[in-house]
Order: sequence, then structure tokens, then C-alpha cells
Amino acid sequence: MRRSVRYSSELGSGQESRLPGRDHGVPRSRIELVKSLPKSAFPALNAGERVYLEEWQRTVWLHGIDALEDLTQRSWPCAVADTIIGVFRNGQSQAAWLVVGQDGQWAVASCEGGDVSQPLDSLADALSLVCCIDVEPELET
Repeated sequence: MRRSVRYSSELGSGQESRLPGRDHGVPRSRIELVKSLPKSAFPALNAGERVYLEEWQRTVWLHGIDALEDLTQRSWPCAVADTIIGVFRNGQSQAAWLVVGQDGQWAVASCEGGDVSQPLDSLADALSLVCCIDVEPELET
């Protein structure tokens, strides 16, 4: 499996706070980083998207991204999207990017610069704006 990594210069890093109750300032262990996503997280993702997100997370933590967080149930001022994924850089307590999915379309928002991508057709396309890698997840049989 070939893997190449590059960071997108299109989007910056950010200011979105993590959910209350997180251990801010406490480095996460590598074991925590490669765990499967909790079954209760990201309920709107289909099985293929979930597998892709797990494999993407396992790969990108080696390149400076240490956590993904389901921000969908956060206290937003109104209903905002089917899925909101907070993407966090190593050692940061604030999300660098938000990956937002609604009705089969995806967008990436830079929390620092406020830039928002054009609508994208897949979660994989959206995640590639954050950190472009080749992921070929092994599907469970």
C-alpha cells in the first residue's frame, strides 16, 4: 500500500474549542490514537466512510494530527449538519479544521483563517484537503 502525505496550503489551523471535559494540555498516548472510533461517535457516517475515517486517523497522526472529535452533538445555536468532525493537531486544545457533512456533501473549514472549501462529493475528498494521503482500508469480512 503506497502512502504519501502532504499538507494543504489552502486551509489554516484553528480556534474551535474542544468539547468540555477534555484533558487539555495532556498529550495523548499513541495507543489512544490508533484505537477504533467509538461506536457512538459519528453516527451519520456509513460503514465505508467510518472505515475510511479510521484508517485516515491511523495514518495522519504520524504527520501531526493527533485527534478527531465528533462535534455534531455540541451545543450549536441551531441544527447545523449531519456530521461535524473536529480535527486536532498534536498538542493543540483547539480544532485546526472542521470537516462538515450534510446530505451527502462535505466541506472543510479552517478554524484559524475562516476559509471554507467548495462542496465536495465524499468524506475522502474532504479529508484530503486537511492531509492528503493514499488510504486503502482493509475491509472486515
